[in-house]
Amino acid sequence: ASKVACGAGVTAIVDDAGALRTFGANAFGQCGVGAFGEVVSKPADVVWHDVETPPNVVDVALGFRHGLALGGDGAGYAWGKDDNGQLGIGGRDASPALRRVDVPDRCVAVACGLAHSAALTDKGQLYVWGKMRDPTTSSPSKVSSSLPDKYGDALTPRLVPMYGTKLTQLACSNFHTAVADDKGAVYVAGLERGSREMVHAPRRVTLPAGDWTLRSGVDAVALVSDAEVRAPDLVPGLACEADVRLDARVDDAAFGWKHAVAAARFNDD
Repeated sequence: ASKVACGAGVTAIVDDAGALRTFGANAFGQCGVGAFGEVVSKPADVVWHDVETPPNVVDVALGFRHGLALGGDGAGYAWGKDDNGQLGIGGRDASPALRRVDVPDRCVAVACGLAHSAALTDKGQLYVWGKMRDPTTSSPSKVSSSLPDKYGDALTPRLVPMYGTKLTQLACSNFHTAVADDKGAVYVAGLERGSREMVHAPRRVTLPAGDWTLRSGVDAVALVSDAEVRAPDLVPGLACEADVRLDARVDDAAFGWKHAVAAARFNDD
């Protein structure tokens, strides 16, 4: 396999030829195999909606009960639960088959949160869609007045204005979206842990100098440098409150629900 992703009871695999297969829970069509219901017990080919020639899949991301695939044609394809518009197809009806998402430009990266989705384009722009409300309330968010949906959710992709910034990296956790630009600056939007308020516009994270790589996670977004792993805590000032420093080269890291794992290389001595 060339790519793998895990969601809530679902696993997705992209093979070397670009074919996407999934297995796991499927009550909301989150396996994308063309039908709702029964658990998919072994890897099965996904089904494409209104696509004559399915593209090769180059990446895949899974949210709580939905998924996104990035095609070699530069399009994003979504499937699964859609109660908050996380599929980006203009409604709230779940889809058990992969449907193309109407992002204006060619996509180079996709990511999923709990009930929201994001895509990065080749122009360095960020589009988001899905749940835009504070998770602790049923009231619309502060940005809902400009959205057509009365519940405050974005049912189709929405451009996040970040003028003069070309974005190159994207990652999501359950309640966060993080991006990095071509100058190495990192920006995060989402749930502020201390106040439980939503930070709607991406804010720059205070980081030491270095080359930072973004990784999607469940409880937080991981920021990985040569010998350091950090999780921006979205406290006032957006300082990185949770960090791990290792006397080793860090190759990768991932954040689960209240735990983290780092892959590092230590010297033999």
